[in-house]
Amino acid sequence: MGIATSNVSVSENNPSNISDFSSFDWDYIYSFKGSSGIAIHSNWLLTAGHVADDLEDGTLIINGETFSSLQVVYHSPDYDPENSDKADLALVRFDRSFPGYYPIHSRSVFPSQTLVLSGWGRTGTVYSTSFTNGNGVPDDNGPQGEGIKRWGTNRMSSTGTTPIIDDGGSVGPVITKYFNMTFNLNNTPYEAGATQYDSGGGVFVFNGGEWKLAGVLLYVSGLPPYHTGNVAASLKEYDIWINNTINEYDSDSDGLPDHYEAAYGNGSDMVPWNDEDGDSFSNYEEWIADTNPIDINSYFKIIGQQNKTNLVFLSSPFRQYQVQFCTNLINSTWVETNDWIDGEIHQTIAVIPIEDNYRYNRVEVQIP
Repeated sequence: MGIATSNVSVSENNPSNISDFSSFDWDYIYSFKGSSGIAIHSNWLLTAGHVADDLEDGTLIINGETFSSLQVVYHSPDYDPENSDKADLALVRFDRSFPGYYPIHSRSVFPSQTLVLSGWGRTGTVYSTSFTNGNGVPDDNGPQGEGIKRWGTNRMSSTGTTPIIDDGGSVGPVITKYFNMTFNLNNTPYEAGATQYDSGGGVFVFNGGEWKLAGVLLYVSGLPPYHTGNVAASLKEYDIWINNTINEYDSDSDGLPDHYEAAYGNGSDMVPWNDEDGDSFSNYEEWIADTNPIDINSYFKIIGQQNKTNLVFLSSPFRQYQVQFCTNLINSTWVETNDWIDGEIHQTIAVIPIEDNYRYNRVEVQIP
């Protein structure tokens, strides 16, 4: 979906330019897979499930740097003690840390609170109590303003649970707890509706002295071409799942966090000592190394030496490494050559001492 407002020029500029929203920082709302997503932790993005399963490239370009997605975790009731249905939500883990992120609002939102909506979707025409998606022609797939970040305001009007919705992607049928926002130009000073490609965008509320993420934009309300509001996933209903995922909760205490099992085990428990991809490393070893347990080409290894002093190995920025050596594999007394160092993205170059003419190197990895 996208943001439709009566004042496009205001909506395309940072809301911090408006005195009532001067403390709102929209820098951590990103264009993701042609739609939208929100940074909610150092390297986790929250979006709609039907956005995360799109076939488009999931990389982000932030401040000139490429952020690559490592893992997609769709919401699952198997790992959410508060919900019995799969919701239209997904968390995406990236290979480097975001410049910043938003806290989750784990309380209800109320009709008296002004909410900020933001996403990267289309514009639209607004009327007194409705708005269109782009030019209002449902089958027109031409460009209609998408790919530009916009914002606006609205208020919560009701709460509920969606019927079963299946957009045909790999996420499958979903049922999501939501709050609805009804469009009315007399409602808020910058009244907005979310349209196509705003899916995965954020709904924010000011609470406790800061702006918090209260909802994720999912759908429009009302029959086309005149939509009457928007449905957003209510994050107070899913905050336990979100926190368990980003904090690597391990509900069955098998050494593999739930998000790892959900992403790579098809929603079923993974056996830690199994080798799913046949690369000679167990699922548990791949978790410790932060590699992909269902990709035979993804495993922890030493690439080689650039010269006598530089040892190169595959690495993760979320793991630490220590180079060790020995001069006799029969005695196998391994000597530590350095303190534990933080890994770099993709590969790390470690400087090693060269006192011995003949030596064998190995690298150990640990979770900080």
